[in-house]
Amino acid sequence: MDPLKYLFVKISLSGRLSRWLILLVEFDLKYVARKTIKGSVVLDFCAENPIEGENGKEDFPDEDILNVELGAYKMYFDEAVNRFGNGIGILLITLEGSHIPLAIKLNFEVTNNMANYEACITEMEAFRELGVKEVEVFGDSTLVIAQAQKLWKVKEEHLKPYQQYLEDLTKTFDKIMYTIIPRAQNQFVDALATLASMVEIPKGVWT
Repeated sequence: MDPLKYLFVKISLSGRLSRWLILLVEFDLKYVARKTIKGSVVLDFCAENPIEGENGKEDFPDEDILNVELGAYKMYFDEAVNRFGNGIGILLITLEGSHIPLAIKLNFEVTNNMANYEACITEMEAFRELGVKEVEVFGDSTLVIAQAQKLWKVKEEHLKPYQQYLEDLTKTFDKIMYTIIPRAQNQFVDALATLASMVEIPKGVWT
């Protein structure tokens, strides 16, 4: 996560890493760790680097990779649980075609299924706050979507509170359609989740 720091503090380097360090030493570089971390790193980046275009059509130029057809509020979710940490990725799509990506760091221990529930619940809460009544939910977690539809029973005790809260949350909507998609079609939110999982939150910092 700190590649420059690694180069400067590593006692011995070999191969390409040593050549990189030789190229860098001619510059007066000073490594400073970031003090504050925001969970919505991708959203912040998009806000700070807007793409100008007619009617905002260029705001999400690669929307075809999601095979999205506008006409209903849609949301995609995924999780990342790895050695760096835990994160969730969410993509909200409005009726107007606006794409709202969210990358959120989970600063506590979770399983993959727990993280998927966290992602699904977070996006449902976001749409509830926006007053949305009809949504389509897309995810590659068969377990979460099947349990949300009550097609599968929840056997794991640690998942029962998640399923119950999601069920209560969905009662505030008029219509919810769930679709299980292959992981290959969920790459964008998977990347968001992975980015969020790799963010390092200092001790005592809550965002």
